[in-house]
Amino acid sequence: MLMSDEAEPTKGKTWYERDYPVVAAAVSICQENRFNRAMTKDVALAA
Repeated sequence: MLMSDEAEPTKGKTWYERDYPVVAAAVSICQENRFNRAMTKDVALAA
């Protein structure tokens, strides 16, 4: 199945507006604590 040009803006919008902030928050939390773990509740508060 080929992706149409119409789907591309939605794909990018989903990544940058929804997924990227969550991933960035998780990485930031992991880098800041000594256990290198991010709890779900902490990621939700930070994102």
